[in-house]
Amino acid sequence: MGVVVQFPVPKKSPRSERLTAMTAAEIADVVAAHEEAVVEGAVDEVERLGDLLDEIGRERRLAGLPERPAA
Repeated sequence: MGVVVQFPVPKKSPRSERLTAMTAAEIADVVAAHEEAVVEGAVDEVERLGDLLDEIGRERRLAGLPERPAA
């Protein structure tokens, strides 16, 4: 008889839940803010928003969702 090992399923953090639940309009707002920061040359803001967009895409992919929800 084999031994069955069950690993606990990691619980999603509240931040992960919020990022996964973002609507298309909310993501579009982040994209627009990122583009505006690029135009203004706000390097820190460009980096911060770029990281946020990467995180949104990653969390949505992990949840089996498209990176950007349909509009």
